[in-house]
Amino acid sequence: MGVVGLAQQIGIDVTAPNIFFSATPFGTGNDLSQVMGWGRTVPGADVAGQRLEKLNALVLERLEGWVARFDLWDVRFDVYEGGYIQKPKKYERGLKSDSPEDRTPHHHIAMGNYFTIGLQGNVGSYFERQS
Repeated sequence: MGVVGLAQQIGIDVTAPNIFFSATPFGTGNDLSQVMGWGRTVPGADVAGQRLEKLNALVLERLEGWVARFDLWDVRFDVYEGGYIQKPKKYERGLKSDSPEDRTPHHHIAMGNYFTIGLQGNVGSYFERQS
């Protein structure tokens, strides 16, 4: 939910009735696009086209699409006194910090909720375990 979280951080109300999001299945995470009915892949190897004509067609297709409801959760984690949450961040290989300034008693995140079964869930959980 990176785009939604970033939009919230800069003050955009992502629940406003005039705000819409669409997923374009370029890489991993295509299960959301499939679940929402937008397709599993973008056809062809050249997604953009010579003069961006394919990308423009894809954007126009999305703009002429339908609205689908999507649960967006505002999640806050709090810990008991004396506990902490390690602040999420990407670590360079072999370098891991466990210093007090990397700890917090609270964590707040926007989280999407959708349901899919099968290979997508299995592949997604594999990638989550790798990071």
